Amino acid sequence: MRIDFSLERAEDTRERRTFEIEGGKVQSFRLQLEIRIEGEWKPVIRWDTTHGFVDCDRYNLQGEKRKSILNVSFEEGLTRAQNALNAHWHLYRQRFLEGWFPDER
Repeated sequence: MRIDFSLERAEDTRERRTFEIEGGKVQSFRLQLEIRIEGEWKPVIRWDTTHGFVDCDRYNLQGEKRKSILNVSFEEGLTRAQNALNAHWHLYRQRFLEGWFPDER
């Protein structure tokens, strides 16, 4: 089963969440926080399994990217990503708009 949805967090901020589950197991996922700047959606932070493992890409306002590989199961990665976005999306947004990577200051 594939699940796709977006959450509007602020007028200029949204999350896009996509995941596939089969037999109660997470097969893949992608969770991304985005901010609209000058009419274009820019990624702020993204967790995904595109490369066959869980990783997190963090972006700054200049478009630079930092990647971290998380040595966890897909289920644990999805849970961590959802918890982080639910708890910290507003901080990620603020730091991104200030020019920082979302998890630094």
